[in-house]
Amino acid sequence: MSRITANPTATVGTAVVESATESDILDTPEWHLVQRIAGSPGFHKSILLTSFLLYITEQKLRGRLEELSEFQIGVRALRRPPAYNPGDDNIVRNYARKLRRRLDEYFAQNPNERLRISVPLGSYIPEFEEVKVIAQKPVEQTDAKLPATNSDRMPIIGSFWLMSGILVMALIAVGSGVLVHRWNENRPKALFRQFWSEIFDSKRTTYIVTTDSGIAMLQDLSGHYIHLQEYVNNSLREKLSGIDILPDPQRGRFGVHRFTGITSAANLDVVLRLAAMPDYSSGHVLARSAGDIRMEDLNHANAIFLGGPHANPWIELFDSITEFQIYFPQSSDTRRIGEKWIVDTHPEAGAKKIYPDRQSGYLHGTYAILAFLPSIDQNGYVLLAEGQNMPGTAAAAEFAMNSTAMAPVLRKARLPDGTIGSFQLLLETAEVGARAPEAHIVIERYGLRK
Repeated sequence: MSRITANPTATVGTAVVESATESDILDTPEWHLVQRIAGSPGFHKSILLTSFLLYITEQKLRGRLEELSEFQIGVRALRRPPAYNPGDDNIVRNYARKLRRRLDEYFAQNPNERLRISVPLGSYIPEFEEVKVIAQKPVEQTDAKLPATNSDRMPIIGSFWLMSGILVMALIAVGSGVLVHRWNENRPKALFRQFWSEIFDSKRTTYIVTTDSGIAMLQDLSGHYIHLQEYVNNSLREKLSGIDILPDPQRGRFGVHRFTGITSAANLDVVLRLAAMPDYSSGHVLARSAGDIRMEDLNHANAIFLGGPHANPWIELFDSITEFQIYFPQSSDTRRIGEKWIVDTHPEAGAKKIYPDRQSGYLHGTYAILAFLPSIDQNGYVLLAEGQNMPGTAAAAEFAMNSTAMAPVLRKARLPDGTIGSFQLLLETAEVGARAPEAHIVIERYGLRK
């Protein structure tokens, strides 16, 4: 392992490699800069571009320059297979050009950054350079007047009417521009507000149903899938009898019930963000863990369900109308243990049917589902935010809370009567630690299949 430490004989931003711990790279100004760039608007929506940036800068900071060949970048950062041939596939060169352009844009928009990153032409080895931020002097004002010309000597009356006409036309143009701008700006916001007002209906209770992370852990331990019927009928003890966690005070084991009702911090963060959404306070909103909700609660209510069926069995209620479903291979299929798939139940001709959770290159790629559907009694709405893991679920929920991302979806989902109709989205993102960058749409479908 290696450590990056400042070289006392070099300028700021230069680094030397010494043996130490993995975490030391996280404390360098260079890596902090990389993280700021990766989270900027020009990068966070492009998974591959972010992966490219993170990979080459980490290898540079760790002194692993031999890892910065075109082949290694293609396989480890850009998801190319081990048989990848750079001579036949120029993806690395294309993304290198895009990276150079985006870096230029970032530093143009952030002139106060003391460090700069560049990737010289003909190389994939990034360079860090310190720059001095020079304060701009204010432009001096002068009262000096230019000599008058013949065109300045227009008759006073004619000049007055000409200037008045120009002024009126300018006011009309500015007024029209302001109205158009406000209309263009407010229309997506109005749709977004309407979308959330349908979920947080003031005339109905809305339940936010968080995951039961403990039940997901029990399924991983046992290799058995827990269906909703078993979950709500308190038959977990019989279903999971093969797990060595039954009560035995003398041996210090715990019963199955001690593993249920656990909610992740990521879910709690989503609940807090939902509480800041428009119309949240106008409805009767209750947050409940999946283990604390009952069928009678949902029969005449709206709901937001967080997490896939592995951690939130209530998702099964909507299997008959959802076109994207998360599938977990059973323990009998030893080749697939640990995998999580999203299955497209009605794929278009020539399209993929299965979208697996995967580790590819530098990032952990993952998919998520965002579905807006009729409630159980058909008089309200439910929102499903399902991920193949916790970061995926959070990314789907954040997508729903992003007015810019949701604007084109809501325009397409808007019905003739002005309400927002059903839609189902397959989203893709990438896991970076316990977080995921902003998701983007892979497949979008509107209405319900009959």
